[in-house]
Amino acid sequence: MAGKSGPGMQAQIYRPMVALAGFHRGRIDCGMARERIRRPGVYRVLGVAVVLAACAGDQGGVDGDVLIVAVPVHPIAGIVDALAPEGILEVVVLVPPGANPETHEPSIETLRRLAIARLYLEIGHPAFTFERTWLNGALDGSAAVRVPLFEGCPLRDGDPHAWLSTRCLAAAAAVTANALAGVLPEHSEEIAANLDRFNARLEKTADVTERRLAPYNGRMFFVLHPAFGYLATDNDLQQIEILSHGSGDPGASRIAELIRL
Repeated sequence: MAGKSGPGMQAQIYRPMVALAGFHRGRIDCGMARERIRRPGVYRVLGVAVVLAACAGDQGGVDGDVLIVAVPVHPIAGIVDALAPEGILEVVVLVPPGANPETHEPSIETLRRLAIARLYLEIGHPAFTFERTWLNGALDGSAAVRVPLFEGCPLRDGDPHAWLSTRCLAAAAAVTANALAGVLPEHSEEIAANLDRFNARLEKTADVTERRLAPYNGRMFFVLHPAFGYLATDNDLQQIEILSHGSGDPGASRIAELIRL
């Protein structure tokens, strides 16, 4: 039976969530330019086409001696960072930390680097509309291979944050390692060893998270942004969104409903 949550419980839940969400070494350089394509609708798509056309003469996937891998968000960059050999590739993050994927518009330089990337590691969730807006058609004619990361993971409706499940994260890491080994065959043994180390760290993180959340199994916690559903499912918790259908104000009826929980 679900019970009510308090500040202490929320703190205990939040800490392992942060540890899991920030599971990376943090040395990624996004290389974001300040220029942005600001025109909406068809003009924005045309802007992407212009960037891709300008990059058509570049060698696919390579800028100088550095291979380029594009990713949608920083947690996915963390996987690449953990698995790739040092110093031989650049990770381009399309949506930087703190940006809203629903409204973010990549810079011209970011789109240029996307156009010459060797790999794009794809979330592939219908709710992650950024990919549908910017990538469908944008990578046509480029050398980039789109690699779906979470096809082997049961996805939640309306929630693209699959990397917050340790099981889904492990599956995504295996897919990433395979993709990296495909474009860097001479480094396949090092990538495999890095994957083993990543999985060992991930297993330890999962054990700590499970142990700390065990006293709250079956309980509920409240959030403004419902991004923790995968972690909640993994640990027998119930995530409750305070706002009703993403509205800006919960309103009196919603507050009364939450009190009754």
